[in-house]
Amino acid sequence: MTVKAWRWQGTDADGRHRRGVTPSPDCRSLRLHLRRRGIALENASPLPEWAEWLLRSRTPGVKSGQLAGFLRRLSVLVASGIPMVQALEMSGREMRGSLLTVIGTVRDDVATGRSLAEAMTDHPGVFDTLLCSLIRAGEQASALDRLLPRIADHRERGERVRQKLRRAMMHPLLVLGIAATVALMLLGFVMPRFESMFRDFGAELPALTQMLIRASDWLRGGGWLLAAILGAGMATASTVAMRLPRLRRTRDQIILRLPVAGPLIRRVMEARFAGLLALMNEAGMPLADALASLAGSMGNRIYEQAVVDIAVSLDDGRNLEASIAGTGQFSETLTQMVAVGEETGQLAAMLNRVATLTEESVNRDLDGLSALVEPVLMTLLGLIIGGLVLAIYLPVFQLGAAI
Repeated sequence: MTVKAWRWQGTDADGRHRRGVTPSPDCRSLRLHLRRRGIALENASPLPEWAEWLLRSRTPGVKSGQLAGFLRRLSVLVASGIPMVQALEMSGREMRGSLLTVIGTVRDDVATGRSLAEAMTDHPGVFDTLLCSLIRAGEQASALDRLLPRIADHRERGERVRQKLRRAMMHPLLVLGIAATVALMLLGFVMPRFESMFRDFGAELPALTQMLIRASDWLRGGGWLLAAILGAGMATASTVAMRLPRLRRTRDQIILRLPVAGPLIRRVMEARFAGLLALMNEAGMPLADALASLAGSMGNRIYEQAVVDIAVSLDDGRNLEASIAGTGQFSETLTQMVAVGEETGQLAAMLNRVATLTEESVNRDLDGLSALVEPVLMTLLGLIIGGLVLAIYLPVFQLGAAI
């Protein structure tokens, strides 16, 4: 079901005019939602697509760490036997920003008799389809107190891996960005001051110094503008790639082929697939429904298509092990463990084991990569900055030796 943003006007119980923008699948659901909040809807209209996109881009998002923390608190309170409405109120007290508002709305909806999954479905920007499906399965099986801690565990583990992977990739970029900034400042502000002094030497300058002088002249002659245009173009291209499915698929494919990051991301995707499929299997979700919800939660278009292909292969009568192997995106270890799980009836346990082992392997590799990259980056930074400084002062040293 597609959820759209609706601009509405209404009147509350005190006769005051109220207006706002609320996500809802249709006008009838919006009317019921506002009625539960004590507001009588007078008129409503869906926002245009461009306005909805602008609203989403300007609305502060909810960090995955915040959501994981909320689910952890909620799981503890529900497992302790606290009623859902009170548990939502207590778990939302430590939240901040837009998540606090969303939790308050969910709590109000649950207090009117809606299920937790139904209330969360009204906020697709915060609670994704997979989470809502898991919550719904837990409520239908009366096992939400057991399922919520498992969901919280999975979210927290995934968040730790994402943070490590993000740090491992962003740290080199940050160091290289600092080096590039320092180099540009030396070329743009320091080099011109030395250039006039070099001309007075009347001697041939070292090749490295001549190269830096030409680079400085290029920057001051319009290179800054070209660099700014290139930077803006790359930022725009990145934004467009996130919006257009075909470009996003190409980007994801390129990322998976990178020499160091590619294999790491593949294992992260495999751990996510195994962990989520195990969680949905434990929740009692049918395999077809589980795969349909799982596809949109992979975070990579290549693996999203692989999950869709698995579902199609299952519909054609193949077993899960053969369907996973047929995609060519998952390791032989995963397919073998799935085969064992299908034969012994312990599919969830085998998938959980694969997810745990893969996450531990990724964590070890990320720790080792961070320890290896640190000295390499420091050496590279020293060579870049040291080379620039040497090129600037080398003619001065030559003049001193001649004197």
